[in-house]
Amino acid sequence: MRRKGTSSTLPSFANDVEAKKKRADRRALVLIGVAIVAFLTLAVALKSRSKPASSPKRQQQQRHRRATDRAVDDDDDDGKYARKKTPLPPKKKSNPPPPPPARPEEKLPAKKKPPPKPAKRVDSPKVAKKADPVLEKKEAQRRRIEEVTARVQAERARKKKAEVSVVDEHHHVLAYYVRAKRRGLLTGGATVLHVDSHADLGMPETFPDEKVTESRRLEEFSEINDFLVLGAHVGLFDHIVFVEPPWSNQFRCCVYEHNATFEFVVGVDASGELRVDLSGSTARDFERDRFGHVFWRNGERRMGDRAELQRSRPFKVTLIALEHPNLGAAIAAAIDPAKPVVLDVDLDAFATVSPGAIATKARFGLDNTQLETLYHLVWNFPPLGIDYLSRSDPKYRDERGADDFVMRAAQTIGDAAVEDASSRLAAAVGRILDARHVDARRRKAVVDYAAAVDKSGPHYHAAKTRPRPLDARSHANLEAYLEQPFHVPDDIKKELDFVLDDLWRPALVAALPAQPFMIHLVRSPGYMPDDLLPIVECRVLDFISELYDTSLVTYEHRVDVLRTNCAKPRSHYVAIEDSEL
Repeated sequence: MRRKGTSSTLPSFANDVEAKKKRADRRALVLIGVAIVAFLTLAVALKSRSKPASSPKRQQQQRHRRATDRAVDDDDDDGKYARKKTPLPPKKKSNPPPPPPARPEEKLPAKKKPPPKPAKRVDSPKVAKKADPVLEKKEAQRRRIEEVTARVQAERARKKKAEVSVVDEHHHVLAYYVRAKRRGLLTGGATVLHVDSHADLGMPETFPDEKVTESRRLEEFSEINDFLVLGAHVGLFDHIVFVEPPWSNQFRCCVYEHNATFEFVVGVDASGELRVDLSGSTARDFERDRFGHVFWRNGERRMGDRAELQRSRPFKVTLIALEHPNLGAAIAAAIDPAKPVVLDVDLDAFATVSPGAIATKARFGLDNTQLETLYHLVWNFPPLGIDYLSRSDPKYRDERGADDFVMRAAQTIGDAAVEDASSRLAAAVGRILDARHVDARRRKAVVDYAAAVDKSGPHYHAAKTRPRPLDARSHANLEAYLEQPFHVPDDIKKELDFVLDDLWRPALVAALPAQPFMIHLVRSPGYMPDDLLPIVECRVLDFISELYDTSLVTYEHRVDVLRTNCAKPRSHYVAIEDSEL
């Protein structure tokens, strides 16, 4: 028996090889035939696709001929009749009769679809790309900026109204100047009408390069008390008109009475620090030391020599007393109508404290009346309320002096029965007064009053025991309180109405009849009393809206709109995001 898969003889093996060869030849012929059929089928399909579409009239004739042929085929079942072509119906002017209905299995030829459109380029904006979160965020921010800008500009153009911007810290307004400059709205230096209890003319840090001046990073190199010098140095404004209230003594103490204008130059010295020097007529009439207490940083005076300053830029400062007898005319004379004017209002111009005053109040248990009395005794100021402001006489402050507060202090001292006594507060105030060379009579009144109101600890008899000195922090807070402006009205609503309606309204009507380029409102936390902020902010917003018919109030993203509840209908209030500045 043979095994599976083996052959017994050589001839049978040759026959198997020949059979396999024949089968391979037949298989090749079959494949060639299939290829020929496929090729012919493809050629017919391509030919039918490339055949031009016939006209509707031609299609109607073809359908009619096919229907007639089918009718003849149905009648000639036995093959007795010869097939004849049916003549076409004669042409008529009227519409031809509708063709006979097609059989269910026959479908009318469908309209030829237009060839597909070529694929668009990959870089076409309509072609979907892989989403980039960073680019999408920047694009959304850009669109948001354009929308807000377009809405503001359209509102201004339609109603000719001004925009009011509310910020917390005063140096945050720099972003609005930078944005206006970047959009081409501010082409030169602006004039700033600075309504504040503080001059804000301290010396800022030096910024690293010019690119910073075109971005929001500019505010990183400034603080609340030095942004004006930085803005002047980078060319955002070149003229500052500071209306100084009587409880501020930063300029009035040393350089002017009613009003005056000074010319300065700000630049960088050899060590890379910003410094200011006098220029023009100011350099001939004044000495640098008279402004050293204004242009300072970290306890150091930053006056310099303009001949040694690099990247220098000139700017002017006009000082006007709030109680000037003709405030509007003085402001109008100082402002150049050809330049954009920014109305810059710090709400602490109407009531102000200081971080030093707040800390001293808590440290020694004082109230606002006692703080005000002590402050006026140190500076020898009379009461600076409505009665004083209505006099319109800046000289009266120094002529009258603090006689009213001396009598008030004497009454307090007599009631407390602490004459010739001392305390840690009284001793610290006495040392501060010694550095100012205060006369003996006023010094005794101040020290005795400080001892009478001090609730921080035991009192000491001046002849027997000297109180321990204050710690460094308490002493620094006391000095800051006595150095910085302090004014808390007894009746804020009454005094605010008088200052706005009797002083500022006629002044702004005379000096700024047209709407300002920008209006800024600054809350100044730490300097504006928290309990008075809602009253002052809402009243000032109403006053500005009456004067300039404003339609849009923008709140910077760091501002809590609901803190004061001054907002009107939400459609008129826009919260500006950080990316839009």
